[in-house]
Amino acid sequence: MGGVLAFLLAATGRRTRCLRASAIAAAGALGGMVAVLHWEHAHLAYRDALEWSLLGGVAVLGALLPLTLARWYGEPVPETGLAARILRRGERLRSKAASLGMLRGLLLFAAAVAALLLWVDPRYRDFPTLLYLVPAVVLGVVGWWRSGTTRAEITLALVILIGVVARWSSEPANPQAIAWLLTGLALALPVLLVRPHQYEQRE
Repeated sequence: MGGVLAFLLAATGRRTRCLRASAIAAAGALGGMVAVLHWEHAHLAYRDALEWSLLGGVAVLGALLPLTLARWYGEPVPETGLAARILRRGERLRSKAASLGMLRGLLLFAAAVAALLLWVDPRYRDFPTLLYLVPAVVLGVVGWWRSGTTRAEITLALVILIGVVARWSSEPANPQAIAWLLTGLALALPVLLVRPHQYEQRE
């Protein structure tokens, strides 16, 4: 279902290409599959209403990414603060990129908290790989089209990077720890490595 929705949104947009629509449909299909798996996992792992609310909210943000991506055409993705201002002013031409920027900022914050908690106190915490898999895939690609980097985003990315590496180092042969490491790297590295002048060179 996610793939169908993403494909329809991409196919009805301007400058649609078959390859682009197929890639977005694949991202949507991945999101739908992960949502089903995560729903089954949530019934086993989530312990109270607070966890359902917080982690369910993160899951919704992740599910919105492929749908937002379907309407994005490669415009510069603003940092979170600028994205919020663009959305507040209702600038229609920049709203898709701003939506991506806002989702990215919120998901970076959530992933940083998860990485920190899993590193500091891993005893009763599952690896949240399913929760952040779709954001890692989407933002791991979109992240290279950045138009700005704030200190807050760099700090969040550093927390994610340190957290996933430290957690993996305690169980380097654990497949779940490896999957969490790769997920965290996909989220953090674009923020840490890409600079505004790199985008300007592409222009």
